[in-house]
Amino acid sequence: MPKNGTSGAPPTSLVFAYPITQSPDHFDLTPKKPAGNFGSLYWLYLRISLVAWLAMVFLGCIWIRLVRPERIGASFLITQLMLLSWLGTRLWQRTSETI
Repeated sequence: MPKNGTSGAPPTSLVFAYPITQSPDHFDLTPKKPAGNFGSLYWLYLRISLVAWLAMVFLGCIWIRLVRPERIGASFLITQLMLLSWLGTRLWQRTSETI
């Protein structure tokens, strides 16, 4: 048994999950260059953004043209749909990053 009642395992860093005795040189921490995939990634983001804009324009037109000021419930419902469509398309963009 080692001194001071320790288990003898190598100490771990508070920042990284690998032991201090290992060198971080075997990890590739440099940012990847997206030059080869830039066009397809941009087109993917652009399509999702266009869907978001179309949803906002459609729901905004419904809100402006069809919902009267005294109909608070309908106004609340349309604006919540606008927020949900924005949130959904943003999450869609974030999940498309992992593909």
